[in-house]
Amino acid sequence: MFVTMKKIALFLVLAISFSGCNNWLDVNVDPNNPADVDAFLALPAAEGFAAAQIGGIMYNYSGIFAQYIDQLPECMQYNDITIYNLTPSYQLFDRCYSGLYAGSLEDLHAIISSENASESEKFVATVLRVTIFQVIVDQMDQAPYSEALQGAALPMPKWDNGDDIYAGILTELDDALANPPSYPISGDLIFNNDLSQWVAYAKALKLKLLMRASYAQDNSAQIRSLIDAGGFFTGDVKFAAFANDNNKRNPWYQTNVVSLNTQNLSASHPLVSYLKVTEDARIEMFKKASGSGEYTGIVPGGRVGNTSLRKANFSEPNVSPTQPVYFFMQSELQFFLAEAYLRFYNDDARAQAAYEAGITANFATRELSGANAIINGNLTKWQGSRDQKLELIGMQKWVGSAMLNNVEGWAEVRRLGVPTISPYTGERVDSDPTVYTPGQLISPMRNALGAGNFPQRVLYPESAMKYNLNTPTQKKLTDKMWWDKK
Repeated sequence: MFVTMKKIALFLVLAISFSGCNNWLDVNVDPNNPADVDAFLALPAAEGFAAAQIGGIMYNYSGIFAQYIDQLPECMQYNDITIYNLTPSYQLFDRCYSGLYAGSLEDLHAIISSENASESEKFVATVLRVTIFQVIVDQMDQAPYSEALQGAALPMPKWDNGDDIYAGILTELDDALANPPSYPISGDLIFNNDLSQWVAYAKALKLKLLMRASYAQDNSAQIRSLIDAGGFFTGDVKFAAFANDNNKRNPWYQTNVVSLNTQNLSASHPLVSYLKVTEDARIEMFKKASGSGEYTGIVPGGRVGNTSLRKANFSEPNVSPTQPVYFFMQSELQFFLAEAYLRFYNDDARAQAAYEAGITANFATRELSGANAIINGNLTKWQGSRDQKLELIGMQKWVGSAMLNNVEGWAEVRRLGVPTISPYTGERVDSDPTVYTPGQLISPMRNALGAGNFPQRVLYPESAMKYNLNTPTQKKLTDKMWWDKK
């Protein structure tokens, strides 16, 4: 067992280390050799690769786009991302695209196709595969799916539309849940081999997919049926197999604190201003500015737009080297339920209970006290019209995901249109902060997309455009996702 665990640890080190390498270009694998896979090793490797991408590069740029973080003054690593000056040659998503396909999805495909893997191992691999495809679609909209992972038989797979991929992975979940297995599994580092939690997660993942599509499709009956059946996961869905040793740390921390040997990021003004005005203890997700001893966020694009700013005057992220990578938090689940109870049940009492449970769960995840202060706060308590309550849910989703699950936080910002956008640009807010309403998104002080425009997706990877002739014509950063119909 000791030798086997050392092998698993090696896979995790490789996954985290390779998250910064751009040497995978092929999203297909050889389907002729799946029978030799050892699921005990392949599963944690797939989990580690997924965590390295979602908790590393994707966590970083999603946090910038959701306006949780921004470039710290006197540094310049992420200047172009903060002002949305992104072209295919910047390769924002290329490493993640390659890592998710050639890393995680390859291993999962091998497990599912293997004659040696148990039905339980194939079930878990299917649920994680659906998770990864959901994340990929919510970044690019279109992606290789139906013809992906077929090796030399289809070296240039077609790209499927986002709604078709959602339909496909929902079918995968339905098929898996039709006969949930009970045979024990091993090697799992997300639920520590608890198969019942994987089954419960599959049900919640289906709810997430249906809710994300719910403004583009009439799926209310499916949502109600799923919620009425219940059986969702407890706790958080997370990868927590990190240690404070080189290349074993949280991938964002390893890159931004250790490898770059400097802190490149500041708290963003929209989030900090909202946490301050609501007196929210979760502001501890940031450190106090070294110069003032206060929590202070930079106006988006401020590093480029105002070169007189100094980093000592701004808060920095307070991320632990062993912080888990979250795939789906309990607070997210409760906020989906709150939204569904309000929109599809017209049940205000159950919506309120789920809303408050989401806040409580988020504080518990962060190991902080103070949830009741937000539940009863003047700006955050359950009150107002139906639309105002939906906005409350959206705001708590935004805050709750911040610096824990930035990828999902950015997705929900786009789907819900919450937070709203300030009518004042970054230049105006920087010069006259009194015009600004805390918690509104701000068009950066320098905005390559034009004032008032924000990224709605990432661009197709340059490697895909170059090596796969079936890759669609490049989209614009401002082109909306298929589910963004609110």
